[in-house]
Amino acid sequence: METTPIVVHVTMGNRTASSPVDFSQQQILPDQLAPIHLSPLLWLHNNFSLWQQWWYWLLLVLPLIGLWLWRRQQRRLAWLRADEALWKNKQANKIARKRLERAGELLRQRQEKAFYQETSQALWGYLSYKCNIPFAELSREKLKHTLLQQSVPPEQVDALFQLLDHCEQALYAPAASSGDMEQVYQQALQWISSLESQLTRS
Repeated sequence: METTPIVVHVTMGNRTASSPVDFSQQQILPDQLAPIHLSPLLWLHNNFSLWQQWWYWLLLVLPLIGLWLWRRQQRRLAWLRADEALWKNKQANKIARKRLERAGELLRQRQEKAFYQETSQALWGYLSYKCNIPFAELSREKLKHTLLQQSVPPEQVDALFQLLDHCEQALYAPAASSGDMEQVYQQALQWISSLESQLTRS
């Protein structure tokens, strides 16, 4: 089926010519298209070199700087942990002696429960510092394993646990005499002195 051709007549309008409109300076509405950039992009210029741009080198250097800072922080943390362990090891005997001095005063005052509590804390605190085991993680199994690794005789380790058991029993079932308290006090002093000399040599 064929239709007759449609003839369209176009005539010149009456509007006079005006200066070109710069659409790049106008605000683009959501339903409008952005103007087409006819000039080539920066990195497509023949005289453009990526390695001559400062931001290119910055992007290359930033990961290296981050890696260096991370390794430096890790070394610092390791040094602090080692330094803290060394400080605690050196201070263990001094702190335990001060606590035992306090226990001696409680012994003379016949304050049995406070005496055994102070003696027990002196022993546990000494072991925590000397063996570099956090107090919250201190257990008999871990402590025994650490002491045996440091060449402490098994009979001395057993004597330590017997002393600690005696202190705990006296705290929860007080039935000790002043003679028992004096014996516990002397045993605690002797045990710490003996262990201090052994661990210092090792």
